[in-house]
Amino acid sequence: MAYDFLNFEQEIKKAVEWFTHEIVSLRTGRANPALVEDLEIESYGSKMPLKHIAAINVEDARTLGIKPWDKNNIQPIESAVRSSNLGLQPIVDKDMIRIILPELTAERRA
Repeated sequence: MAYDFLNFEQEIKKAVEWFTHEIVSLRTGRANPALVEDLEIESYGSKMPLKHIAAINVEDARTLGIKPWDKNNIQPIESAVRSSNLGLQPIVDKDMIRIILPELTAERRA
């Protein structure tokens, strides 16, 4: 009797995709858009991922810039970043939001 490995291969592929997604969002002390792109933002009467309502870019090694396509979304984005468990403090600057990542502490590195 031959075993069909197709189901097993699909499960392994899902596990690898999940792990890849999780490891990208690790805090390494360097700015990475993956850190905030999946935050749920209350916008247009529904919850949407941040990457669907704003452009996220890396301004320098420790700074993320978030520029919403609709300026009315600045306040909901700021609230979502503050209330997330990431420990980030957004700074509203006219029509965009800046997030400066703090230095990693020894405790955080461990």
